[in-house]
Amino acid sequence: MNKSLLTLSAVCLLIVASCSKSKNDPEPDKEQTCKVKLVEHTYTSGNGNKTDKYYYSYDGEGRITRVDYGKEQSNEVETFTYTANKVTWKGVDGDVEVYNLDANGRITTVVQGDDILKFKYNTDGQLIEVGTGDDIETFTYLNGNLVTSSYDAKIWMSLSYGGNEVKNSIVYAWVFGELLDYDEIGYRVAPFIGKLSKNLPSKIIYEPGADQTTANLTYTSDASGKLTSVKMVSSSGTSDSFTSEYKFTYECK
Repeated sequence: MNKSLLTLSAVCLLIVASCSKSKNDPEPDKEQTCKVKLVEHTYTSGNGNKTDKYYYSYDGEGRITRVDYGKEQSNEVETFTYTANKVTWKGVDGDVEVYNLDANGRITTVVQGDDILKFKYNTDGQLIEVGTGDDIETFTYLNGNLVTSSYDAKIWMSLSYGGNEVKNSIVYAWVFGELLDYDEIGYRVAPFIGKLSKNLPSKIIYEPGADQTTANLTYTSDASGKLTSVKMVSSSGTSDSFTSEYKFTYECK
């Protein structure tokens, strides 16, 4: 009897100790979510350099709601409004685009005034075709990366890659933005065009051939692996090179 009581007492002490320990143990830190807050684009303009600034705002679901030019809460702003299977973009000058989405959140059509752009994807969810009427742009992929963009079966953009991975659709938009040459729409629709390239390009060749322009890209990341800058140096034949740099500032919560 005494032995049973001692055993029961020991079990009770273990339960109390266990409960006390779990109450006193520090809770694990919540993983922070980091989003691009500011993009600074520096480029050559005339005899000097010019820097444009773009401030990003998000809703509670992490979707971009506005981009302010020059400063936060600027009078120059573009906005994104979300409804069921639809995104409406409004530009600085009042232009409006409507992005119709499928069940996977990918654009199927974009309405630009009187034009309707149609988007098509492969079985892997990658964008393979965009266009309206006979003006069609096609894309090919290799090892998960976009390698060519073509019009009328003629390559106008060829890309090669290093080891830098795509981790953010905003960074992707600024690097790949020129791919969709329909009123600069490429800079706006990156979050809605399906599975993005696995890596960031190390080289882009525009209009491959005798008159091609070659852009070499280098990347810088911080200690946590977030990409903080992209430098693009472009050259064409014997002409002077042109340097463009994007810097990314994050807000982590």
